[in-house]
Amino acid sequence: LTPLPDSHRLSDALRVIIATLLPFRGPPSAEEAAEMAGVSRATLFRHLAAEGTGYKRLVEEVRFRAARTYLERPELTIKDVSYLLGYSVPNNFIRAFRNHAGVTPTEFRREEIGA
Repeated sequence: LTPLPDSHRLSDALRVIIATLLPFRGPPSAEEAAEMAGVSRATLFRHLAAEGTGYKRLVEEVRFRAARTYLERPELTIKDVSYLLGYSVPNNFIRAFRNHAGVTPTEFRREEIGA
């Protein structure tokens, strides 16, 4: 596993946990992430609220960053990327990406990457 960051922010540790598990089995549930971080679910939510974020927001942030990286690899199809990000259906990934980026993954590749 990837070592946790030296930061004292729980959100940073959770980003590492989510990013590490994402391509292997999808994002962990909040309960699983709390256990891996060594805190209770309530503590996880309390600390994230104090940091101005939430667990679902962290998952989407990590997924979007990973999506951008995966989309730079032309050998990966949109379907491949969606599964690597833990989406069971590619259309869910396409919708989430469009909501976050304002363009579809295919448009992103064409506009940002030149593919």
